[in-house]
This record gives sequence, C-alpha cells and structure tokens, in this order.
Amino acid sequence: MFLATMYGGIGVGALYDISRMLRRSFGAGRGVSATIDAFFWCTVTAGLLALLRWADSGLLRAYMLLGVACGWGLYELAASPIIMAVYGLARRFWRRFSQTGLMRKVLK
Repeated sequence: MFLATMYGGIGVGALYDISRMLRRSFGAGRGVSATIDAFFWCTVTAGLLALLRWADSGLLRAYMLLGVACGWGLYELAASPIIMAVYGLARRFWRRFSQTGLMRKVLK
C-alpha cells in the first residue's frame, strides 16, 4: 500500500509539472493561473481519494500521506528537473523555429 501511495505522489508531481508547463506556455495571468490551479487541485483530490479507496478501502492512514509526500518529493528531486529542462529546450526551439521563415515554408 505504501508503494501504491508513492506512485500516487509521483502522479501528483507529474500533474504539477504539466500545470507549470501550461502556465508558462500561455503566459498565465491571474485568471488563467487560478483556473489551472483549481483544475490541478480538483484532479489531485479526486485521484488521491480514488487511490485511498482502492489501496485501503477508503481508510486514511498517516503512512499513506507520507507515501504520497515521499513520491512527490522523489519525483521533484529526480524526474522534474530533467522533464522541465527538456520542456524548456523544446519551447526555445519552437520559439526560434516559429520566428524563422522556414516555418511558413513548411506549413504551406
């Protein structure tokens, strides 16, 4: 059960990175940022409740919360820097590619 909740924490970390990417891609102002945050927390809450129900018949135990926190922390330390770096490179490449005339030629 602890391992399942760690996987849930890794999923929460991945969703957080997706929300960061969306915020950066859209140049999020306060309204867009609030909408993305609300969607993130609603999704995380529903997912964790489903995970808790599946893992231990809906009983909330302290070690399960610790498992989620450990999984999220592990993701943030190990995978998130790499994923965000790749996203940054892809975003810079796309920005440079879209500023050249080459993109118009490719899309014609």
